[in-house]
Amino acid sequence: MELTMEKIRKILWKVDEALALYFVGVILIVMTSYVTANIIGRYVFNSPVKGMREWVGLLLVPLSFLGMAYGWREAGTFVAAEFLIVRMRGRLRWALEVLIQVCALIFAGFLIYGGLTSTLWAYRTMDVWGSYGDLISTWPFKASIFIGGLLLGVYPFLDIIKLCRKGENAMQDFSQVGQGPDGLT
Repeated sequence: MELTMEKIRKILWKVDEALALYFVGVILIVMTSYVTANIIGRYVFNSPVKGMREWVGLLLVPLSFLGMAYGWREAGTFVAAEFLIVRMRGRLRWALEVLIQVCALIFAGFLIYGGLTSTLWAYRTMDVWGSYGDLISTWPFKASIFIGGLLLGVYPFLDIIKLCRKGENAMQDFSQVGQGPDGLT
């Protein structure tokens, strides 16, 4: 079972890296270029780029939610009071780590549920956003919340299994922040 969990973690690692470093990176470059073109168009040519506010606003959604699981992976934990956790030992630290992972899993569950229902609603109703004839379908952007929630949910799920299987000895595995599945940072 442990070998299978490590294979899942390595596959997720590669998907997460591709999404965070390449797809989200391209989104960031596109957003920056779009805003720059709008500034130049507005102040130099007195003609702003149509739909810039809508596109940049919608592109913030995948930028945030697809990069979230990558942030979890790099930090090695959910938002937590590290100054308290590092001073704890034994069962108390183990219990707090499990609690943090469970909270992260619940948060990911809310993202998955909300993202899926919002995506399906936007797709069924052909929800669009925009003005002046520049209407943009919103369901692909809302789907990024669902995908980001799925990616985020896998990490705490695997960590809970690891913590429960190894008990207090699992704390040694969580001592290296940002440690990858192959033992490298």
